[in-house]
Amino acid sequence: MARQYSVPYKGKVAESFAKFVQTQARRGRRNLYANVIPVIQSSGTGKSRMLTETGKKLFTLPFCAREENSPGWPPGDNNILAYILTSPDNQLSIEAHIIFIAFLAALFTEMKHVLDSFGTSGLREKWHTHMEPAPDASTIPTRHDFYAKVLDRAKTIESKIRDSAIPPLPQYSQHDVRLRGKFFTQLAGCVKLLSQKFLNDEVIALLKVIPKKEVLLVYMDEAHTFGKRYWALQRVLFTLKDHKMLWFSFMGTNASLSGFVPAAANLAPYRLLGETLVLLPPYTALGFDQNIIDLSPHLTVTMGQVRSLDWISAFGRPLWKASCTASAGGGVDETAIFPVDDVAFFTDAKVKLLCSTDAFDWKNTQQVFAVLAYTVCLDLVLGNQKAMAFGYISVAEHMRLLIDVNDDRTICFTQASSEPVLALVAASIVADLDHLPHIIDKLTSTLCEGLVDKGRHGELLARMILFIARIQTCPPPSTSLGFATPVPVVHFLKTLFGELWNETPGHKRFEKDLEGGYVNFYHFTLTREAMPVKEDPDLEANLWTRGTALQCTFRQMAIDGHIPVYWGPIDENDELDPSNFSSLDFQVKLQKAGDTLSADTIRRRASDCGSSNHPFIVVFLDMGCKHNYTNNGSRLWLETGAETLQRLKGLDMTTLPRQRQKSTNKAIEALELDPNRYCINARGCDENVFGVLKTTDIADEWEKLLNITVETLNAEGEIVETMQPLCRLDQTSGYSNWMKDYSASHNQT
Repeated sequence: MARQYSVPYKGKVAESFAKFVQTQARRGRRNLYANVIPVIQSSGTGKSRMLTETGKKLFTLPFCAREENSPGWPPGDNNILAYILTSPDNQLSIEAHIIFIAFLAALFTEMKHVLDSFGTSGLREKWHTHMEPAPDASTIPTRHDFYAKVLDRAKTIESKIRDSAIPPLPQYSQHDVRLRGKFFTQLAGCVKLLSQKFLNDEVIALLKVIPKKEVLLVYMDEAHTFGKRYWALQRVLFTLKDHKMLWFSFMGTNASLSGFVPAAANLAPYRLLGETLVLLPPYTALGFDQNIIDLSPHLTVTMGQVRSLDWISAFGRPLWKASCTASAGGGVDETAIFPVDDVAFFTDAKVKLLCSTDAFDWKNTQQVFAVLAYTVCLDLVLGNQKAMAFGYISVAEHMRLLIDVNDDRTICFTQASSEPVLALVAASIVADLDHLPHIIDKLTSTLCEGLVDKGRHGELLARMILFIARIQTCPPPSTSLGFATPVPVVHFLKTLFGELWNETPGHKRFEKDLEGGYVNFYHFTLTREAMPVKEDPDLEANLWTRGTALQCTFRQMAIDGHIPVYWGPIDENDELDPSNFSSLDFQVKLQKAGDTLSADTIRRRASDCGSSNHPFIVVFLDMGCKHNYTNNGSRLWLETGAETLQRLKGLDMTTLPRQRQKSTNKAIEALELDPNRYCINARGCDENVFGVLKTTDIADEWEKLLNITVETLNAEGEIVETMQPLCRLDQTSGYSNWMKDYSASHNQT
């Protein structure tokens, strides 16, 4: 961890946070309970490093409450933590308040003493060097000495407080509202009195030494170690809120909503949620992808480069890249890379994902959720209290990101963003056939009981079956990194459909025409924006280099998912050429009645780049229907663009509804311009159509998952669609049943 701290800091996160603190100091909100900015985010996102770098922009006073022998950097200031923990773990205890008042008074007094010794020039820079770790340093001697003196001062001040006349407190009663109110009123008054007498003057004296209009930010890392004493500390900080240039920040991974509201009149802090005084919401903008963003926007990369650990670690939280980048000869060399052992690297990442263990336990619901969240973008149901609590734990223990908290602090928004390192770790877990049946069973038995979003049309089933087929297509890799290696799209399709593929007419033509195409996705990412109207080769290249496929927004016309397909050489030194991309687009339906129309509406998007030279693959997953196709008596039907064009031209247009005529004519026009289209129609969702369920021996578990995911009957589904006019503009869907053809009479004239 100390080595990772020596890696050059990338991005503007610290600069943005410093500006945020300064803005809050100038604003001076009257309804603020205390001048506190909680910084909450999951592990490895750079919370501690951000505050260290913030010290180059404004005065910071760091304190780390990390427990002794606990992994992490900077090391804990254990002498002070041990002192704080001598008080009762109880926010009602006056002892806890006394300890914090003594500690803060000693802290500010010692800081003033050190600043006075520096003179007047370069004060902030000298102070930052005094308290923060130097590159490659394994210890911070000046900081250790600083806190040794703080401890001595704190004990002296504590003795003075105890020798003073501390007003006695009335009896506390959990059940008597009147007595409880009286207790808290007098407790607050007592804390205010002691703060004014022993702490306030030290704050004023310190702020006079700091240059005018500069903020002092006291930040406390790992404050969760305070336990319930944290609320006592908050009550002390309430007495300092009038010092506008003095702010405090607490860092941690605990996203529980109870930490975002003021200390209350009992141990359930959410009681004051609707009252006047508030705390600022947690600061969550720790940044992401800093290392990839820092690269030139115009890159030439090789196929070997984009599947290397050096490249993959540049995505996501800064922890991954920092684990690979070295400092050499006492200085920092951004280009130097440690000879990182892939096995050790991914073992460490696995420990992070699974929370302090590298042994996956399928009985652990949190671990199963984490694995599926980072591979098939499994998400929580918003508003479900149990799901929300699940989200808090996932942020604290399983690398899930805290995105935001609503204004009244009742809902946390969390997300497992696209993060290739974690996706590869999760892929290696799912690929293990000893784990896979249990993962699906846990998803069915626990997670799908209102906790996770299964997708209204079976999108989760589609993502899962495609993902499972993809990772089962890979040769058994020696490390998780092996799943980043591209596989032939034909091999992927044959793994997906198994024996049925070889029994389906036309499969040899498909294999011949699709030879030379590759897929490399090892996780899905949800997009909430519609796909670009025209093909964007750079988008395809970026999806490829990130190892992801897209789950499209619900409002996306015609398709539910998008997988980049590369049609070029993929050897180690071959350059990635964006013009070599096309895609595999898929749509999923989960209705009993078979659908023979929707696949024809899936067309290649317009292109200025000549991508029609490469095959466009359509996969229509009619998962709810178990009937064979009438034209070939199979659950699988393969149709080239030329065959689709011939079929559509053979239709009697006069017998078709007007909306169907329009969509058919559009399909004919598109195929006449670009017949390089290969459509795979599949019916059902069992081992009879998806051979991968048979080869992985998960057919029984999959059937249970399917049964709880099956959508409402087709007729009800269509009615639901009519209740959402303009939700989709597909004229063959129920959303557009209300629409009329107002041009009919004009066309006749």
